[in-house]
Amino acid sequence: MNKNSRFNRMLLLSASIPAAALLANAGGALAAPATVNVPSGAGTGAAVNADIATAITTPANPDLTVTIANGADISGANIGYDFVAGGFAAGEGDGAVIVNNDGNVTGLSFGGVGAASASNSFTATNNGEVAGSISASNFGGAVSVTGSVAKIGGSQR
Repeated sequence: MNKNSRFNRMLLLSASIPAAALLANAGGALAAPATVNVPSGAGTGAAVNADIATAITTPANPDLTVTIANGADISGANIGYDFVAGGFAAGEGDGAVIVNNDGNVTGLSFGGVGAASASNSFTATNNGEVAGSISASNFGGAVSVTGSVAKIGGSQR
């Protein structure tokens, strides 16, 4: 082995370490949405909201997906958050918010971060029952609510 080939291998090795570190850090920036899965059985809106707060802040995540299982019976407070008035920081809940309800809930109420963020959207799919209402306000992006065989406010939709 000549002196130049050993030098070239050392140069290649030292150049590849920072590139690998950059790739590892770049992968961390692409976090999956914060996820809250509400299982079947009885529960409270306050407990689900606490789970939402933990998921969206630990670590900070702009996107949120809440899935309420068939057979979930969530009483008390509406499920949801106002991401501005609730004291969330930038990067917490200001992306895509998705709610899939197959259970029975008191209501769904989410407030976005406003027109300043077009990526702040709300999508709800309700195939369960909502005793009260579904509310989505102050989202800068698209807002949609769809469902089948759903009940909202006690009436079949």
